[in-house]
Amino acid sequence: MPKKLLLPPAKYGYLVAQKVSAAGNMSILEYIKLNNICTAQNNVPLDIQPLKWLNGRGAGGTDRMIAYTNEKKFLRFPMVPLQRTPLEYRGLRQMTTYYGRLGQVEFVYPETIGYADGI
Repeated sequence: MPKKLLLPPAKYGYLVAQKVSAAGNMSILEYIKLNNICTAQNNVPLDIQPLKWLNGRGAGGTDRMIAYTNEKKFLRFPMVPLQRTPLEYRGLRQMTTYYGRLGQVEFVYPETIGYADGI
């Protein structure tokens, strides 16, 4: 079950501003955080956050929502150790260049992340 939910800022703002009902005293966001399947199964509250890069990224230019779990066994970012060139002697100084490579985010299982377009 996902533990993190990312929404476009406009949709997030709507969830924060709107009340559940006219007589209600909690926002839709608080209600969703307390009453969802993920919280019931994980015993951890769902982390809902805004992300500006989700505006217009869905199919047909619609907004997108992302749900995922940020744990090592499901998500990883490969990095190699830094490497260096041989020392160059320039008078009293020594010069070397360090370089490394970065990979991309890898999802170990395809079920780790879920996208929803047109929200």
